[in-house]
Amino acid sequence: MSIRRKGNGYEVRVYVGRDPTTGRKLYASKYVSDQEAGGQEKAEKRAKRIEADLIRQVETNTYVPPAQKSLAEHLDEWLEKEAKPNTKPRTYPRYEELVRVHIKPSLGAIRLNKLTPAHVVTLLAEKRKEGLSSRTCLHIYRVLHRALEVAVQWGLVGRNVCDAVRAPRADDEAPVGLTAEEVEALLKAAEGERLYPLLLTAVHTGMRQGELLGLRWADVDLKTGVALVRQALEKPGRRPVFTTPKNRKPRVVPLSAQVVEALKKVQAEQALERVFYGKDYEDYDLVFCQPNGRPLDGLSLTRWHFKRLLKKAGLPESIRFHDLRHTFVSRALQAGANPRAVSEIVGHYDPGFTLKRYAHALPQDMREAVRRLELHLNHRAAPRSPEV
Repeated sequence: MSIRRKGNGYEVRVYVGRDPTTGRKLYASKYVSDQEAGGQEKAEKRAKRIEADLIRQVETNTYVPPAQKSLAEHLDEWLEKEAKPNTKPRTYPRYEELVRVHIKPSLGAIRLNKLTPAHVVTLLAEKRKEGLSSRTCLHIYRVLHRALEVAVQWGLVGRNVCDAVRAPRADDEAPVGLTAEEVEALLKAAEGERLYPLLLTAVHTGMRQGELLGLRWADVDLKTGVALVRQALEKPGRRPVFTTPKNRKPRVVPLSAQVVEALKKVQAEQALERVFYGKDYEDYDLVFCQPNGRPLDGLSLTRWHFKRLLKKAGLPESIRFHDLRHTFVSRALQAGANPRAVSEIVGHYDPGFTLKRYAHALPQDMREAVRRLELHLNHRAAPRSPEV
């Protein structure tokens, strides 16, 4: 252990052990410049604090030697060894894109152990100047945080510098659902087509697209009018991949009488298709599928078939399939449905999230009740609302 004057600063050296391969003595070293510390006296005090901290790390076996690899090298290794095996197939490409397009060009050349919170702050500020949304910046921050958390777990660095940086705050945009007239126009345009029961079920249940495309007959009880959502289509094709719903919890979804009748027709039509295709029918027990039983391709569904129906119905092409889910939640709340029940039906992790996200859809009588309570607590008479 030693602190010695070197140049215009102090060098700290602490013995940490021997190299297990060569037997050579290993030291942890740090340099504190007078200029950086704000003077020689302050530099000496900082050097002593650093020495004490290094000794503590060595004695508690928490010392991590400096990593020689760059951030770019670690990100590549993290993507291949950690992210790819442990994320859903549709999520990994987004991680890879954020790393390749946004993180590596700005920070990739920096050595992992030289990365500082200031680097992260600068990266996020640059991305905002480039016009990226606050939500995209939040995604960049989260991906970098996860990669650096693994670096800590692997013993490459002693801390995650992202912990010292405030995560970007994403602007919450109120979800936009379809009006009753727009729903009617869309369903009318889809009448007689294979997608009609799918769209009807989406509007009446708020299920996610992947959940609809992964729904099995074994999980649907048409007699009692309920469906058990416990799998979602992750990847279509000849070897489809199914996974758990987004929050990884199965849930029961009630089916309206209109949906039940539509699904009965689907069941009857599928029985005929099974006979027609015979041995070539690929039976995954799916409620919504291709004529040969194979899963529907969600990408083709949204990019082509759904857009075609929007055009046929005279609706804006900006409407997304996911907006049908927003439509269910918004209309259910406006109709006076219990927010907790709505939250459970659509699989939100917390009823509070539902209320916060869809506050704009709360029925007027609920807002009126709050207004009257406020006036009562302030000892003011509440004027009668005009009759409608």
